[in-house]
Amino acid sequence: MEKINQYVSLVNQAFTVAKENFNNPESLKKAESDKEALISSLEKDSFIKVPFVGDFNAGKSSLINSMLGIDILPTNILPETAVSYELYFSSNEKLEVWLDDKLVETAPISQLKSLQLTPRNFVKLYLNNPIVKEWNDRNIVVVDMPGIDSGVEAHNNAILHYVLDGTFFILVSEVEGGTLRLSTLSFIEEIKKYGAQLAVVVSKIDKKPEQEVQGVKDNVESVAKRMLGESTMVTSASAANKDFNGVLDILSSIDAEELIVNKYKGQVVNFIDLLIVELQLQMKLMLSDKSDFSEKIESLKNAQAKAVEDLKRKAESAQSVESSADDILDDISEALREKAGYIATLLYGQTDGNALNQEILTIIRPVIVNSLKREITEYSDVVGGALQEFMVNVDTIINDKDNKMLSGAEEIIGNMLGKDILEGLLKKGLDQLAKKLVAYKGLGELVKMLSKILGPLVTILINIIPDIIRMIFGKSKEQKIEEIKMKFTSEIVSKIIEALRQPIEDMIKEQRAEVYNNVSALIDSETQKYNENINAIKNQQQEEEKVVAQKVAALNDVVEKLNALKAQI
Repeated sequence: MEKINQYVSLVNQAFTVAKENFNNPESLKKAESDKEALISSLEKDSFIKVPFVGDFNAGKSSLINSMLGIDILPTNILPETAVSYELYFSSNEKLEVWLDDKLVETAPISQLKSLQLTPRNFVKLYLNNPIVKEWNDRNIVVVDMPGIDSGVEAHNNAILHYVLDGTFFILVSEVEGGTLRLSTLSFIEEIKKYGAQLAVVVSKIDKKPEQEVQGVKDNVESVAKRMLGESTMVTSASAANKDFNGVLDILSSIDAEELIVNKYKGQVVNFIDLLIVELQLQMKLMLSDKSDFSEKIESLKNAQAKAVEDLKRKAESAQSVESSADDILDDISEALREKAGYIATLLYGQTDGNALNQEILTIIRPVIVNSLKREITEYSDVVGGALQEFMVNVDTIINDKDNKMLSGAEEIIGNMLGKDILEGLLKKGLDQLAKKLVAYKGLGELVKMLSKILGPLVTILINIIPDIIRMIFGKSKEQKIEEIKMKFTSEIVSKIIEALRQPIEDMIKEQRAEVYNNVSALIDSETQKYNENINAIKNQQQEEEKVVAQKVAALNDVVEKLNALKAQI
């Protein structure tokens, strides 16, 4: 928690240093709101989630129970009732049931195994356990996940809940499988596409002789390192024998502090920079010719009107929703066609409908996530151009090029954060919005709907496979698989694409509207900020140049304190 506590302290210190010098209440109100939101995010998301994943019978829950030294996590439950369990330390033990991101129930730990849960739930367990405390003290929360094969909706909800946060996954694969299963290999391929980290544990090693265990571990390690890189950690474990030191080593190797720095350092720097920008704006206005203030306000009004028109024009010039959806659907189609041979092999082997549905979803899900992020970021870049042009115009209005007092004030106010810095801060805000939209709850609904679309199509496909095989009786296995592959690519892929078209277009429209409204609101709020600062200074008593210089110097001292705080980040 050290880094989180440092960031919270720096944010509070920066706000305290700056707030007494703000000229208008609205700017102060926004700065306070930004501070509260950032601190809330720091305190709420201060942990790195480490989900234990694997097939339904891989022994994930038993392994975690063994490490904890208590039989707490449910085992031998039905796949369709499986949910995620997050482990937190507390001297007052309890559990919380969450639905999406809302707390719906708090209960004693004793009621854990009698809970009525759905795939949309996840449970936070607060345990008075030294192992959990050790993990939490290192900013790590271990998560017991539903099995990869525990049902499409449960696995889908669990993946989307954790994977977009840059989570570290621990993949558990039972030794009796001899190697990594096809479903596990597909999951690894999906995790790679999200850019998340992953380690592998070969479990239940008490079930085989030591020599066989080593052979399986070597095989799994070879596959894992080929797919994920040579630095991938692979170990073995047995819950029954309490042999889990290798798993503890993996958890110890996770640099949670580094992951937290990567996630929050930029946000803390941005917060302090925005405080500096506000104070430096006041300095510029104090050194400006006050007789021009009315003209500046009128110019700002015109710049705002122009920015609103530019925003509309840029939104209209962006790629159409239909074309953007086509790009995403083309990505999905290409991914399915690339894996058509693999799907055909599964069909030839008479894989059941639920497993096949899951395999197809595993192919499509990361494509939707990554392609949607690309499309919404591209749209944000286009419409965000109106905001950047607005800032160029504002910079020209505020900075009097002919004002000798302002141009010669460098020795008083030091280095100003230029318009390029402010543009960058605003752009980062838009990028954060795009990231937020990708994780939007609608995405989960879209993928959930996709699983329902796939069901009937997969059933049709499975039902016609015996007829295909009979029709090409006498041909080789490879020829039969090729025939199934052609059937999949020529009929099923196009049906999946068409079924997805409307919901993807609807999601793009919804997310574009949010980006557009956000840019429009930023233009309004920035205009209001400048006007209020101008009016605040305009209404002050006219003072001699020397007094103004002293005030500016005092503000600059505050800016230097903020820069000193920023240097500690």
